Amino acid sequence: SVRRAVLTAKSRAQFRQYAAAIEQFRIEYGFYPDFGSSSADTDPLISLRGISEIFLQTLSGRKFDGGSIDHSYALAANKQRIPFYRFGQAEFASGTVPICGETIQKGELVDAFDNPNIFLVFDGDRNGVIEKQNLPPGSEDLHAAVAIYSLSSGNGSNGCQDWKTITTWD
Repeated sequence: SVRRAVLTAKSRAQFRQYAAAIEQFRIEYGFYPDFGSSSADTDPLISLRGISEIFLQTLSGRKFDGGSIDHSYALAANKQRIPFYRFGQAEFASGTVPICGETIQKGELVDAFDNPNIFLVFDGDRNGVIEKQNLPPGSEDLHAAVAIYSLSSGNGSNGCQDWKTITTWD
């Protein structure tokens, strides 16, 4: 239980740092990055599955190896290549592994439990509220500009018994 508490705290801190970096991006550029998804006037919900590279390059202003941005969307979003966040190796899956009935790809963004099911939501209409339909089940409307969470697998089997829902607001 101590291990779970430490990993939960680590994930929550990681998510809060992402949220702060995204808010700094908004302050600098005047809009939230949409990471290649469509941005609407409502609260956009974005899954980070499959867009880890865009997320990394947009927020860090570089590739993971320190090279120049090579993803055209990331470069268009972060024109000045401002490093809003510095990603660490532990934030990415170290190898391609089957877990919880799915395959996690090497380099995919994960929380401290190696859970890749990470979502972020922006207060797209800037009314100061993120609507509960874009949050985990059982959540209420949230007074925040950016919310980030990972969802548990719900089944507690196949190596994912440690996965749990982690949020920036608890």
